Amino acid sequence: MMTGFQERMNCKGRFIFFLLFFTFMLPALSFNDSQHQKQIGAQALLQFKLSVKIDPTFSLSNWLVGNNVCNWAGITCDDQERVVSVVLNGKALSGRIPSQMGNLSFLTTLDLSNNLLSGPIPTELSSLHNLKKLKLGSNNFTGVIPQEFTDCSALETLDLGRNNLTGRIPSKLGALRYLEELNLQSNQFSGEIPKSLSNCTRLRYLLLSSNMLEGSIPEDIGYKQPLLQKISLKLNNLSGSLPKSIGMLRGLQRLGLGDNRFQGDVFPLLLNCTQLREVYLSHNSFKGSIRVEIGLKLTNLQFLTGGGNNFSGGIPKSLGNCSQLSFLALDHNQLSGPLPQELGSLSALEILNLETNNLSSRSSAETSVLDILTNCSNLREITLYQNHFSGVLSGCIGKLFPRLSKLSLSSNNITGNIPEQIGDLTELTILSLGNNSITGGIPKALSRLQKLRWLDLSLNKLQDSITLEFSKLVELECLWLGANNISGEIPSSIGSLQKLRKLDLSYNNLTGRIPDAIGKCFLLEMIELSRNKLYGIVPTSIGQLKSLEIIDLSFNNLSGQVPLSIANLAVLRLVNFSYNNLNGPVPKQGAFKNLNVTSFFSNPGICATSG
Repeated sequence: MMTGFQERMNCKGRFIFFLLFFTFMLPALSFNDSQHQKQIGAQALLQFKLSVKIDPTFSLSNWLVGNNVCNWAGITCDDQERVVSVVLNGKALSGRIPSQMGNLSFLTTLDLSNNLLSGPIPTELSSLHNLKKLKLGSNNFTGVIPQEFTDCSALETLDLGRNNLTGRIPSKLGALRYLEELNLQSNQFSGEIPKSLSNCTRLRYLLLSSNMLEGSIPEDIGYKQPLLQKISLKLNNLSGSLPKSIGMLRGLQRLGLGDNRFQGDVFPLLLNCTQLREVYLSHNSFKGSIRVEIGLKLTNLQFLTGGGNNFSGGIPKSLGNCSQLSFLALDHNQLSGPLPQELGSLSALEILNLETNNLSSRSSAETSVLDILTNCSNLREITLYQNHFSGVLSGCIGKLFPRLSKLSLSSNNITGNIPEQIGDLTELTILSLGNNSITGGIPKALSRLQKLRWLDLSLNKLQDSITLEFSKLVELECLWLGANNISGEIPSSIGSLQKLRKLDLSYNNLTGRIPDAIGKCFLLEMIELSRNKLYGIVPTSIGQLKSLEIIDLSFNNLSGQVPLSIANLAVLRLVNFSYNNLNGPVPKQGAFKNLNVTSFFSNPGICATSG
């Protein structure tokens, strides 16, 4: 029988034993576990390396068995040398993700975005319960989103955008209560937006654009997700009116709804979202007016696009308060009235597109059509096509808009001459002034616009000869001068336009011969020279234009035979040589084989076809 002293010594012995055990044995066990986890991590990553078929930047070259896994490129370990982060974005890796990647149980970040990886996303990744960031965007993954992803309950970022994923968005994603960013854009997802996503109450970014989603936006999106900053739903088949709860998103900065089938009056809801910077509403069926107080409520606005809707009324004066506004596109609506003077205070404005509305000038025809915008010196594009603007083009135009690359004023009521100073717009690539009442000649100063790709002066009252120095306009792709009163000859320097694809000089008073140099415009797809007073033969050099699809030389005084070389143009589909003085046989082969007789109507000398 033990004495009390012996019992006390026994207890003390056991205490010392456990103390020694915890002091020496547990760290050893912990060390062994750490080493085991390190080994598992290395094996999983080596399996990934084996699954990568192409590594053009040699990003995985130091992933070798003899090297410490924590020193491998793109790998981060914790203080116990367990792999917690794999970041290999933008390495152009080709291959697949192996199922063994699901063994990295301490992983918090997996970023394989911007590569060329393919195949399905392995369901085994759902075993990564510590994962906070999963970024697989901009690859070629296929298949569906594994339902098991909801087991990654710590997820804060899920980026699967810009892949080829299909199926429906799993409703179970709504169980990811820590989710802050959901990016599924640019895939092929179908079905509706799951209502359960409203349960992700910490969500800041909801990016679902460029899919095939349908139905409406969940009604309680604004009530349950007050932290939302970006919503992108453009390029889907979504419909219906916006939920009233949208107006509760006081922190919303970007709203992308373009290219859907939404309807209703949208601006009353948006006025409550006072932090909005970017609003994309284009190509829907929204209606109503743009509220007069928009510039008083949305003072941070930088981008506003609403083209292709049914908006009516005027452009609010208050937009002049949006001092950061750089992009304003309200084209293809039913807007009316004059432009408010206040738009001229938008010094940050770079893009202005108001084409195809019923907008007009506010004063007499002698006023410059662009007077209101004289303080918008950062403008790069002005598109006012198909409205009712009147007035003239200011002689100061070159100094007002030094950065301008596009000026489109076609189909308005503009009068007066084209000022010589337009040649100062040396950044201009598109100049479209067609279908107005512009008079005078074509200024030679246009030859200074050496970046010009598109020149449309058609359907005006221009006269005199073509004084353009084509040798300086070598970037020109489209030249539209038809339906004016232009006289003189076609300059032989037109052969310098080797990027020219479309040429329209029809319905003028041009005389002389068609220059043989036209055959040097090797990319020409269309030649429209009808309704002039051209004479001489049809140049055989036209047969060198292998891309030519349309040629109309009707209603001139051309003579000689139809060149056999033109018949050999493989893509030629429309030919009109009628009402000339051509003679001889018409080729019957190639492009001329199935031509209608009207193509050569009223050429008295035309006779039987030749084979």
